[in-house]
Amino acid sequence: DRRWTLEVGPVIGWRALPVHVRFKTYAEISGRHDGMISHLGLWWPLAWERGYMVPGAELVYQDSDYTSYYYSVTPAEARPNRPAYVPGSATNVALKVRWGYELSRRWLLSKR
Repeated sequence: DRRWTLEVGPVIGWRALPVHVRFKTYAEISGRHDGMISHLGLWWPLAWERGYMVPGAELVYQDSDYTSYYYSVTPAEARPNRPAYVPGSATNVALKVRWGYELSRRWLLSKR
């Protein structure tokens, strides 16, 4: 079990056709793990008469304090099929799609 944490940080973006760039980074401030996670994303918005789709890719960096808090297995948590584990920092790629479709003037069906 992991306790809740509070993470805060800035988001910086730049929008220019046809690509949007966004950088966001969060630092944990509640004293649970003192970790940090950062995202660098490229988004390509596409629009049509009644909807939109925004495919994108993000590079996600998680420092070792962050990964240790969320993904480590302490010796007390270890089992024969789950050995103790202490991860280092991690860098991952995420492919994402946001979309929306206008059902009427007042209703939008969307997936974020």
